[in-house]
Amino acid sequence: MRTLWPIMGVAGMMTLLAPLLLWGAEPSLQQWVERLGHPSFRVREQAAAQLVRQGRAARSALVAGLSHPDREIAERCRMLLPLAIRYDLEQRLADLEADHNQQRQHDLPGWSRYSRLVGADSASKQLFAAMLRAQAELLEAIDLEPTAASEAYVRRTQELFRARFSGMPQSVDVPNVATALWLGTFEPAAKVGTRSHSLVVVMTTEPFRTAIETGEWAKPLQKLYVLWLENRHTAEVLSSSFNLGANLGIRELLPLAFRIALDKDRPPMDRFAAIGTIGRLAKLHEVQPLEKLLDEATPIAANKFGTRTQIRDIALAALVQASGQALTDFHFDAEARFPSRLYPTYFGFPSDQKREEAIAKWRGQQRPK
Repeated sequence: MRTLWPIMGVAGMMTLLAPLLLWGAEPSLQQWVERLGHPSFRVREQAAAQLVRQGRAARSALVAGLSHPDREIAERCRMLLPLAIRYDLEQRLADLEADHNQQRQHDLPGWSRYSRLVGADSASKQLFAAMLRAQAELLEAIDLEPTAASEAYVRRTQELFRARFSGMPQSVDVPNVATALWLGTFEPAAKVGTRSHSLVVVMTTEPFRTAIETGEWAKPLQKLYVLWLENRHTAEVLSSSFNLGANLGIRELLPLAFRIALDKDRPPMDRFAAIGTIGRLAKLHEVQPLEKLLDEATPIAANKFGTRTQIRDIALAALVQASGQALTDFHFDAEARFPSRLYPTYFGFPSDQKREEAIAKWRGQQRPK
């Protein structure tokens, strides 16, 4: 029997066998994209599933497919691209959450820095995963170009502030607020001033208050809050942020508050806010470093009635409040009590004699009986 080979030639035979060769080998990503336009529904669905499972690896092929001359293929690529990226993200997040002993490297945008600064425990991982699910594209961009954090921080803060007052509370959820805080921890974002106050306003509302105070992500959120505050350098933001943190009982603020309180190069109003926070959050055995400030006469404020407030006055008030005693027993104004949003002159004295008497009374209590 004669074969078809001499009749068809090599070219004809390859044309005949091409479909069989294509289906026999593992298709390339480009070939899976082409199959999105196949007449068979089953083949189209198989191609779509394969492209999604490839995750980020399929991104370039799907992007190229957006301009395919076949409109059906182009439309399917448009629908599959975010699904492939999301599938890949979920796979990597599942791998992260399953790594209980932190034995593997994880290719997730920002994870290396986040785990070092915030933590890698279960709650920290869950918060990080929620942030990525909310703002994956943004966090990936910042991971590639950290200097863009400042612009992104301003933009996200403005968006959250507007959403807070425009009837879109769903946009002001915990992961989105946490992402804004994270953007504010990058050094370039430290130069942003007034926008940070807008974020403080956002953080005073629910559900963020409950989440940072008692929620399952409370500890990593509190660490993130402190990291963010360390990058703030305006008296208004420091004062309002310390006040909010003290209201929420964030004791993780204490190391930062002590650093600012004891730093004589910091502006007096910054130190006033920090010392007030110590008075509200610290226990009596923790406030002893403020004792060294009882001799510091750096002025903070004065009023027309002759009351003058110095650093040592604020330090004394914090010491007395931490001890549980009444500030009025030490010649302070009847309205004097932290939180630090009160006017500094509430914590001053009309004369040096009253001041010295109050300090002497405190020191007398501290002497061994």
